[in-house]
Amino acid sequence: MGENQERGGLEKILEPGERVFWRASPDKEALIQPNWILRALGWAVFLLSAGFLLAGLANILKGRPAQAIIFFIMFVPWAVAAFYLGYGRDYIFSRIAKSSQYILTDRRLIIRTGVLRKKDIVAQLVDIKAVETKQMKSERGNSVGEVIIRVGSPGLSVTSLKKVFRNKTRSDLPRGGFRELVLFGVQSPREIASILKAASNAARKGRPI
Repeated sequence: MGENQERGGLEKILEPGERVFWRASPDKEALIQPNWILRALGWAVFLLSAGFLLAGLANILKGRPAQAIIFFIMFVPWAVAAFYLGYGRDYIFSRIAKSSQYILTDRRLIIRTGVLRKKDIVAQLVDIKAVETKQMKSERGNSVGEVIIRVGSPGLSVTSLKKVFRNKTRSDLPRGGFRELVLFGVQSPREIASILKAASNAARKGRPI
């Protein structure tokens, strides 16, 4: 999804001569699976919140402002919960999918993520030790799943961006051992895993892929 899109100016963090093999954004449908139980619960909470709202309006008409305020206070958290269960949950995951991006080069795997505050997770290909896949769904010959990457921590770093391309603050992860990175919502995960393995092997051997 969006493999050829020019979004977020990610090219600006590439090093001179660094070649891009693959770039993509997560598949939104893979990040959030349909849950009819939560949707039904959302409608139930909505009706409850509407009851509190109507009770508050009724008390205003009856000249009882103190009771009306109590009902309005009770209305607010239930209305927020109903919004989240019915619409907000999908909206949040949609924003995460749109604001995230994966890019694989001949040197690094870069994951840009974050809605309110961006951060780049960078894994050096020479430090990638294992790559696995997990298929989540398959429709009409198109598979979507996860690519799970085991990285030696010396080759893994996180860069937080206070403002895009400005005021970068860098923090390295603890040294020693391994860390797992997961690429969610990847189309054709097995194919991408094969490309990632080939790029990692080539980087370790110091030869072009």
